[in-house]
Amino acid sequence: MVPLCIVVLWQGLSSLGVFDTSMIPSPLSVLAAGASAMRSGELTRHVGISVLRVVRGFLAAAIAGVTLGLALGWIPLLRTLIGPLLHFLRQIPPVAWIPVFIMWFGIGESSKISVVTYAAFFPILLNTETAAAQISGNYLELGRAFQFTSFQVLTRIIVPGSLGPVFTGLRLGLSNSWRALVAAEMLASAGGLGYMIVLSRELVQPDVMFLGIIVLGLLGYAVDAGALRLQKRLAPWSLSLRT
Repeated sequence: MVPLCIVVLWQGLSSLGVFDTSMIPSPLSVLAAGASAMRSGELTRHVGISVLRVVRGFLAAAIAGVTLGLALGWIPLLRTLIGPLLHFLRQIPPVAWIPVFIMWFGIGESSKISVVTYAAFFPILLNTETAAAQISGNYLELGRAFQFTSFQVLTRIIVPGSLGPVFTGLRLGLSNSWRALVAAEMLASAGGLGYMIVLSRELVQPDVMFLGIIVLGLLGYAVDAGALRLQKRLAPWSLSLRT
């Protein structure tokens, strides 16, 4: 009800002339812009471009982040050797790398996917590493009592015990993916939601600009909800009863 009340209030204030529609368009004008963009196919095209970039970059980050995070959490020597370097790189904002990736890979898809991968990688890595390193020693001792091999310890103790924080890292990585992608599309792109927002600013189309922002929020919300449902299905023990 809260979002609905906000939209009704927004429309009411716009109709009363409280808001300057050249700066803050009404919900109805945003809805009309969305319908027009859907009919022309522009909205579908931009959404498709952005979603594909996020999927490709996020999958690469998820595979690398979970794999390396488990290794760092499980092998103290590896954590000592490369942990400081990774945590140094984690402090650098993804936006700072955009000019570098453009210089290395050009303005094509590779530079944007690289930014997404970089942005999503570190939340996944950090959560996975922390979870794997904090597995209770009692469980590991139990594994030794049952004469588990190293692979069995990994698959039956480390991975199941880490799934809660891993999913948290994946959800944070997804959020970071969208933020980084929009920044990259605003700086150097000919398609995507970030490009649509920048272009609408240049063409003085605030309704289209707000449309892009709202679509980004809806997409991010839907993806996060999907990740939470997947966690409930694959690892229900990792969720609290309140969740």
